[in-house]
Amino acid sequence: RLSIGKMGWAYKLFRIVKWDFSFFGGPDLVLEEYAGSIYTMPLSEITTVDPAPDTNLPSPFHVAAPASLALTSGTDELLRLGDGTVISRIRVGWPTPVDAYVRRAEIRHRIVGAAAWEATTPVPDASTGYGHVSPVVDGEQYELQVRFENGIGVRSDWSESFTHVVVGKTALPSTVTGVAVTQEMAFFRKVTDIDVPGYEVRAIPGAAAIWSLGVAVHAGVVTDSPYVFRQRLTGVQTIMVAAIDSGGRYGLPGHATLDFGVIDPYNVAQTYDFKAAGFPGDVTNATISGGNLVADLDPAADYWSIGGEDYWTRDAVADFWSGDSYLALGYVARVRPSYTGGELIIDSTMAGARLSLDWRADGATVGDFWALGDDFWAGADFFGAMPEWRPYIGAIASVADQGILIRAAIDAGPIQGVISALSFRLQMPATQQVFTNVTVAAGGTRLAPGAGSPAVGWIAVEEVNFTIYADGSGATSGRVVDFDPVLGPLVQTLNAVGAAVESTGQSVRVSGF
Repeated sequence: RLSIGKMGWAYKLFRIVKWDFSFFGGPDLVLEEYAGSIYTMPLSEITTVDPAPDTNLPSPFHVAAPASLALTSGTDELLRLGDGTVISRIRVGWPTPVDAYVRRAEIRHRIVGAAAWEATTPVPDASTGYGHVSPVVDGEQYELQVRFENGIGVRSDWSESFTHVVVGKTALPSTVTGVAVTQEMAFFRKVTDIDVPGYEVRAIPGAAAIWSLGVAVHAGVVTDSPYVFRQRLTGVQTIMVAAIDSGGRYGLPGHATLDFGVIDPYNVAQTYDFKAAGFPGDVTNATISGGNLVADLDPAADYWSIGGEDYWTRDAVADFWSGDSYLALGYVARVRPSYTGGELIIDSTMAGARLSLDWRADGATVGDFWALGDDFWAGADFFGAMPEWRPYIGAIASVADQGILIRAAIDAGPIQGVISALSFRLQMPATQQVFTNVTVAAGGTRLAPGAGSPAVGWIAVEEVNFTIYADGSGATSGRVVDFDPVLGPLVQTLNAVGAAVESTGQSVRVSGF
């Protein structure tokens, strides 16, 4: 009995018909296959059954088709091309072929209902167990089949048809994790999805992470972590970060909450106190009491009284429930920054149920279209298209002659809504202007705004510094006569005894905003 794997023999029986000593040792054998049943088998089987088969290897002229297919698509199967384009693919999987002769696999596909099949590039090694079909259309249902081919070109039949609806790029991006926040930046872990060109960072006042109510703190998309805030935030804010795919779909956001504190005043160019002005603007369900804007009682909500008798018995000393209910307080007013390039800061103190403070640009850019105290706009009857309301999360970039609407709201309920403080201030960035080769007259010379470098105008001049050059005049120092921001500061140069002298070629640096 001999077992030789490459011949497909397992304990196959042979008869020794000749033997001899081998030159290399041991016997050389001449064998003939043998089966004892040949002496007893019926004559009719001699021509149809081989009682001693030559091999148990599969026939190379018969290839079995795959018994089943596994079809998947979605984020893990997307393909990013060299130019950044992302295409959808279907992964077609099959059981590993047991036929040792099978070499490659062929896949064909078509949209369900189509007449013609489309072939893909054959998979050169069928033993990998899978191949891809691309490009395919997201949301379409495809029909797919696979067949095998062996080393001598014999193909199997096509497998049974299997169908699949392409997920492709319609799957939402992965959830962003690892969000952490400081006063200046937001950190997050980038997802591994192929179809994520960037991220969006949103902020929402308070500790609740509600993506739909958040405000994007940047334009476009964020591509790197950490993201440095371009605006200064104020108060308790929840920062949310979500991945965005090429179709504009958001994954679930990660989030972190931080108290950013208050924005300290500096370089204040303009202020307005709504409370001090008597709350000009659009007031809903509220009156001024003690200088504060307070919600009105709801006359239709006497929950605890029926026919003049208390429905809920109260202690004579202390009421368990007052029985009062208050209407929802609403207040809308407008501010117009006097200068461009600064930051609008809103300061407020409110009490009640579910407080909100929102803002939006009102689009008025010519004249005093809506003067404080004389509202053209009331409720929803604004003349023209309006931007969306945005929760106030921090400093708002100012645009001169661009009105800003401020909306404060407090929900109805048993707690009376109160606005006890509401104001805004416009803060400007610090600037410097250097005047070189200045001739200073004995009576003083004004440094006109825009004459130095860079050419800027002044809202306020805060500091003037001199660099005195020896020019034979005896000037040793300089002084400021006035800090006029419109005409420019008036400066003089002085000699050693403090007398004003005319000098030339001096350098003066003016600081302010």
